[in-house]
Amino acid sequence: MRNVKCLSFVLAVILVLSTFSPVFATSAATDGTDATTAPETTETSEPTASTQAPPVTEAPATVGGSSTDSNSGIDAPRSLTDESALDLDAAAVLLYEMGSGTMVYAKNIDGRREPASLTKVMTCLLALEHGTLSDVITVSESALANMDPDGSASGLQVGEQLTLEQLLYCLMVESANDAAGVIAEYVAGNDAAFVDLMNQKAAELGCTGTSFSNTHGLHADDHYTTARDLAKILMAALAYDKFQEIYATDRYVLPATNLHEERILVTTNYLIGTAVTWDYYDERVVGGKTGFTTPAGRCVMLTAKEDGLQYLCVVLGAENVSTDDGTVYGSFVTATKALDFGFDNFTVAEVLSPLAPVAQLPVKDATESVVVTPGEAITTMLPADYDESMLSTRYELSSPEGLAAPLQANETVGVVRKYYGDVCVGETKLVTVTGVEKRVVASAVSETLSDISHSPWRFVMIVLGVILALLAALFLWSIYVRNRNRRRRRNRRNRR
Repeated sequence: MRNVKCLSFVLAVILVLSTFSPVFATSAATDGTDATTAPETTETSEPTASTQAPPVTEAPATVGGSSTDSNSGIDAPRSLTDESALDLDAAAVLLYEMGSGTMVYAKNIDGRREPASLTKVMTCLLALEHGTLSDVITVSESALANMDPDGSASGLQVGEQLTLEQLLYCLMVESANDAAGVIAEYVAGNDAAFVDLMNQKAAELGCTGTSFSNTHGLHADDHYTTARDLAKILMAALAYDKFQEIYATDRYVLPATNLHEERILVTTNYLIGTAVTWDYYDERVVGGKTGFTTPAGRCVMLTAKEDGLQYLCVVLGAENVSTDDGTVYGSFVTATKALDFGFDNFTVAEVLSPLAPVAQLPVKDATESVVVTPGEAITTMLPADYDESMLSTRYELSSPEGLAAPLQANETVGVVRKYYGDVCVGETKLVTVTGVEKRVVASAVSETLSDISHSPWRFVMIVLGVILALLAALFLWSIYVRNRNRRRRRNRRNRR
């Protein structure tokens, strides 16, 4: 009877302590000892972007970078290459690989510059967006008013009739200022209203450093943009097949009109046209637009293709150089150097693949972990001789508390980024490979035991558990001895 009372007392003590175990468990979680909480941002080093799934291991909890380090997209805050890698004679230079969305080189691309006739890409874009190519337009006196007689023009006359398509060839191939005025009046009714459309479109495209005050690009104090903004405008224009056709044209026959005989329009872009000179011809260049005023300097923006790469290049504020053989156009020279650098020094590589898991992570309220992987394959630019050991993968979970059940297969749980050194070269969503069901708790005892295991009082609990076990053993032993003695006494009585 004495043993039974002792056992009851110990059980009462355990019951009281278990009442406080949730508090202990909460304290443990605050101390960061909850093994089911994953780090918010982790990094893994991966020597190569393999398309085969390597053995799945947990990523070490090393703090990674953020998306602000990314060089992906036109809005990238940094480029893959440092500005000092090239010595280019221009105020601003942008080199962007369109296929992978990689900013490869950037020099002063957010600096305010006058765009000169690169303005006409926006004029052409709005004409394609709001007009009909087959419409016949009559040139008005107001459309030709205030034209600079020294500016480039196609010799349009008041009362002359041309289609919108023909006017766009004048605008882009010959860089005709008079065509810009006629197009503006056709689209918006007058020049001022069209300029409003230009600024609205620029804002819509995310051009934060642009202010247009005219349709042609002649000097004005409040007419400016940036290389980055011009790249956005060109990308928007390239969505139109007709634009691609026009800006790739080096020579266009303008049919006779009601007031003028047939005219031959020759491109001002010597990178694609050889009618004036072969000095700058580059077979890689698909098309482009030039610009020049004294304040703006020599400007050009273009696209070029070779060996699976497609570059968009913007050059602003280049200078002419006079030599014994004539004038050297700095914009074409700089563009060629930038393209040479891009095509010769970079390659395309798949840096993130759904077939290459990123980590195996614990899941709260579940008995199993889950494998996470990139949601899609990411292909990007890397140096042609890139060091594979400089590639690393970093992921960031959407919830700072980590993963919690239930989870669905292919569920987005964060973002994963690929870095080359400290430059982010690829980014996509982080998804689960399989689903995970929520654990069903068998009884309150299992919860209590879980709480105790995470409690800072767990040592006391263990000691009490050992004492309880010993007392239980003693209790059972005493029962055994008592029963044995009773049997012996009974046997003795029987023998008598």
